[in-house]
Order: sequence, then C-alpha cells, then structure tokens
Amino acid sequence: VAIGAQMSDKINTAARSLRNAILARNPEEARKYLDRVDTNTKEVSELLGRMEKLINTPRGKELIGALNQSRDEYAKHRNKVVELVLQQKRDEATAYLFDQTIPVQDKYFAALKDMATFQIGLMDKAVERANAASSNAVNIMVLLSVAAIVLSALCALLITRSITRPLNEAVQVATAVAAGDLTVQINNTAKDETGALLAALKAMNDNLHRIVTEVRQGSDTINTASAEIATGNLDLSSRTEQQAGALEE
Repeated sequence: VAIGAQMSDKINTAARSLRNAILARNPEEARKYLDRVDTNTKEVSELLGRMEKLINTPRGKELIGALNQSRDEYAKHRNKVVELVLQQKRDEATAYLFDQTIPVQDKYFAALKDMATFQIGLMDKAVERANAASSNAVNIMVLLSVAAIVLSALCALLITRSITRPLNEAVQVATAVAAGDLTVQINNTAKDETGALLAALKAMNDNLHRIVTEVRQGSDTINTASAEIATGNLDLSSRTEQQAGALEE
C-alpha cells in the first residue's frame, strides 16, 4: 500500500511537470520540467519493480499485468507530448495532452487504484489472521496456565501425601508401642527421611519384641524352677514328717 501511494505521488508529480513543460516560457525552462518527468518516471519504475517482487498471488499478478499494460500505453502518449514540447509545438502538445494523454492517464490511475484496493484487502485479511492467531495464542496460554496450576496442585498433593502418610504411620507405630502392642507390622520400602524413620521404629519394635520374649522366657524358666523347688520342699517335708513319726514310734 505504501509503495502504491508513493507511485501515485510520483505519477502526479510527473504529470504536473509535463503540463508545466507545455506552459514553459522558454526551452530551458521546459527542459527543466521534462527532467523532472524523467526522474519521477524512473522512480515509478523502481517502485513498480519492488511491488512486483511482493506480489505472489494469481490475482495480484493479474493486476500487475494490467498496471504495466496501462503504464506502457500512457508512456507512449506521454512521450508524444514530450516530443511536441521539444519541438516547441505548444498548441499541439496541449491538444494532444487533453485529447489523448489524459484519458490514458486516467486508466493508468484506475489500474493503480485497483492494485491499491487489492493490497488493502490483503492487509485486512492479514490483520484478521493475526487477530485469530493472537486469540488462539491467548486461549492456548490460558489452557497451559490452567494445566500448570492443576499439575502443580497434583504435585503438591502427592508430595504432601508422600510425607504425611509415612509420618502418620510412624505415629501409629509409636502409639501402639507406647500402649504395649509389639505385634504391629511395619512395611517400609521408602528410601527417604521418612523411610529411615520407619526403619528405625521397626528396628526398635523388633528389639523390644526380642527383649520382651527373652524376659518372658526367663520368667517361665524361673517359674518352672520355683515350682520344682516347691515340689521338692513338699516332698522333703513329707519325708521329714514320716521320719519324725518313725522316731516317735
């Protein structure tokens, strides 16, 4: 669009310079304006070349072809006016300008306007695509943010459970041991700090269970020995009574 606007400005400048050349008061003044026509015409050619490189659609190439065709036709009539100006045929140049050149120039501007309208349409579509892409990007960012929050919450829950569950189990074991229950089972596969705590509680529970078992076995042995001693005492007492009775007889 910017290139089209520059082309339109250069073409208008060249057209004004061509009219000024017709109205010039002397050949030197006419030559000055004709030089401006040449300069602006070359700049228009450069701009048109840049525009052709940017067009890559069938419709755009079609419009470029129409623009080049109308430009070539206009150039023929413009050159004819320049020729008449150089021959100092002002009246003929004026008549040819208004009768032949300006109608062709209007077609040239119309083709340039069609190209500008086409480029504006492309810009509008590009803006629509950009807005759609921006909206999609925002939606994706929102979804990713929600997913990240959910994932963070799940990770926090899992981490919390991985810490609190072994600690709760350790508390239950300690409470059972404190209540005198040494039969509690401790299943530990963790390798972290809470796993080390449960392993220590399991070792303590096993040691206490072993000690209590040994003490109980010792007590049973003592009870058995005491029963045997009591039996022996009773037997000894019975025999003593029998001997005393025998002695008395």
